[in-house]
Amino acid sequence: MTTHRVTTTAELEAQIRLVLTSGDLEFEVPAGAAATITIGSNQVAIFAMQLEGGDLLIRLASILARGAAPGSELFEYVARGNAEILFGRMSIMDSTELMGMVDLWFDHMMFSEDFDPADFIRTLDLFAKAADLRDDDIVARFGGV
Repeated sequence: MTTHRVTTTAELEAQIRLVLTSGDLEFEVPAGAAATITIGSNQVAIFAMQLEGGDLLIRLASILARGAAPGSELFEYVARGNAEILFGRMSIMDSTELMGMVDLWFDHMMFSEDFDPADFIRTLDLFAKAADLRDDDIVARFGGV
């Protein structure tokens, strides 16, 4: 596969969907995202974004746990985990569904002005595997679903 020069988020979204389709990967196109795809037990949302300076990014995001109990052990787990992972980052957000609880997110950004389909698929696969390795451990330790 060759790289494709893209200059707008619409072009980037079209390239993402083309690559997913050509790889026979089932995906959905929800409002606000280029696509969502389920790999293992994780749903990965794929966003095309443009920074103020014009640079294009692809953001991969997955919820590792919804409705976990906040606390110092969880915060330490995220801080230490972020120091160990090779790419991506975990973050904690207030739960939009359960008052007083938190959701744990895992996300990764990649520059994409020169969209490389092989690099995108490899990154998507590694990202999904990394999320899949962490989600069950997080739910077992800190609750949530």
